[in-house]
Amino acid sequence: MSNINEKQILKRVRSIDLNLITVFEAIFSCKSVSLAAKTLNISPSAVSQSLQKIRNHYQDILFIRHGNALQPTLECLKIHEQLAEIMRLVDFSLNSRVDPLKKRKFIIYASQFMATYYLPKLINLLQHQSPNVEIVHHTLTESTHVDELLINRQADLIFDLHPTASHSVISTEFSSETLTLVCSTEHPRLQGKVDITQLYTERFCGLNSAIPYIMRRQVELSRLFKERNFIFSSDSVMAILSIIKSTESIGLVPTSLLNENHCPHIRQIDIDIPIEPVTFYVLYNKHVADSPGFSQLLATIMQLRQGVDKK
Repeated sequence: MSNINEKQILKRVRSIDLNLITVFEAIFSCKSVSLAAKTLNISPSAVSQSLQKIRNHYQDILFIRHGNALQPTLECLKIHEQLAEIMRLVDFSLNSRVDPLKKRKFIIYASQFMATYYLPKLINLLQHQSPNVEIVHHTLTESTHVDELLINRQADLIFDLHPTASHSVISTEFSSETLTLVCSTEHPRLQGKVDITQLYTERFCGLNSAIPYIMRRQVELSRLFKERNFIFSSDSVMAILSIIKSTESIGLVPTSLLNENHCPHIRQIDIDIPIEPVTFYVLYNKHVADSPGFSQLLATIMQLRQGVDKK
């Protein structure tokens, strides 16, 4: 950026109260004027006055009261993405000095399958390469707002089933997981080569989730198996495996779990059916990709991904 442009920017910005950005983001985060005031340690009337100035500047109401909460308008959401990015850059610039000996904590959101199969591998690499790193895992659910968590720095990294359209978030394909139809080793039927018609009378275990991608796949599988007759459903792959192991039910599970003996007393059903693999993505805030500590974590994850590609 040239000096002329910088001077022009300074002239434009100096007439704006930059504290309004903080007030706007506090209201957006808290969804309440009173809570924003408490967060900023100022009076509610001061927050209300600032909000009116922001509304006048953008010529938009920005927040609409819905019950006890303030809901953002579409224009407000666009403004938030831009201003949140500015605040992240300021925060990073002011707080980028990191003591390399200080323990670093990273928050990762992932499904139970990803946590069961991949996080142990990641932790194993980190304990040798980055002994001062601590990983905090949260289970990814249908209610998880992925973009919001990453943009607001409430999560460092997320493993998800689909990429994001946010310009502030980087999405990289991590792994492609094939699915295998399985049953208990004690299952009295389904021996040898199995025809799909033999499955129509079997009881299924399935993944219960409101995540749109999983719901779409469930519809596809129901068509393939002629409206499956369920005996059990859960949002936990490990719970599904436990039920399959203990009953005469059948179900689809990630093949990776079978390959490393995560599922004793479970066997693959020998059947030829076309089932689309499931792709997992790793998502992270693009503005922290080069920050101290995180770049090392990301390099370790990419190292883990290379191992996945060689499976």
